[in-house]
Amino acid sequence: MTSLIDTNILVYAAGIRTTPKKQREAIDIMAAAWPTACLSLQVLSEFSAVGLRNGLTPGACRSLVREYQRAWTILVPSPATLDLALRGVEEHGLSYWDSMIWAVARERGLHEILTEDGPTGAVVGGVLFRNPFQGFHESEG
Repeated sequence: MTSLIDTNILVYAAGIRTTPKKQREAIDIMAAAWPTACLSLQVLSEFSAVGLRNGLTPGACRSLVREYQRAWTILVPSPATLDLALRGVEEHGLSYWDSMIWAVARERGLHEILTEDGPTGAVVGGVLFRNPFQGFHESEG
């Protein structure tokens, strides 16, 4: 595994709070990242909360989450992850939730987090926060 996909990409891929164009981009990003990328339990939890808050039925949400669980490696935080995440907040100024995702990625030796959020473009403790949508937007001219 080399990358961790953040919540916003899953949300856009599901067509939640986005345009059809951005949905297609998110789907393409996920397709390009598979099978070397993974998801975290936190990302699936955040996706579920956003989906339910934006009209996804519990059954539809459960179905999407199950599909993600079948197709992707899911990383689960440990008590040590929480300690590392708190260090990420303290030492790197990350928000708590960005730091939890970062901590899972760092513990598993992942090289990057694919996200539109957080300190995109920055390398934090050896993990790059990369906005995969930038390439799509730049190629539009």
